[in-house]
Amino acid sequence: MKKIVTLNLYPPPKRKVRPVIYFHMYVNKNKKLKIQYGGETVDLYSGRPFRAAEGTWGRRYPVSYVRWIDASTNPKRRLFWEAVLIAKFRPKQQNWKTYQRRVDIYHEERERKKNRKRYMTRPLKDFIKNYEEER
Repeated sequence: MKKIVTLNLYPPPKRKVRPVIYFHMYVNKNKKLKIQYGGETVDLYSGRPFRAAEGTWGRRYPVSYVRWIDASTNPKRRLFWEAVLIAKFRPKQQNWKTYQRRVDIYHEERERKKNRKRYMTRPLKDFIKNYEEER
């Protein structure tokens, strides 16, 4: 059996946690780059991005190399950016529509919060103004 990947990861001495968003990539016969899978992990040094790639229905998919991007330590932010990148690049081994829905839901919630804030500030300003006039 042939080794696919040889890794020599040397974590920093303090063993800092390094959250990342990673992608399994494959260069096909036509020299075109295909993104196979995307994910996020709390710690790059745990080895999660480098595990054997399990595809749909238990089949393994080919991986030429793994790329990662440093991510936020905030889990919500990290999941949001994972969803944005997966919805944008549409990996072959993932259902990107699920991630697109996550992004849409986030934007809807954000708009709702903005509208709620606008709605709440006007009565508050009126209340403060009336209170100061009564003084």
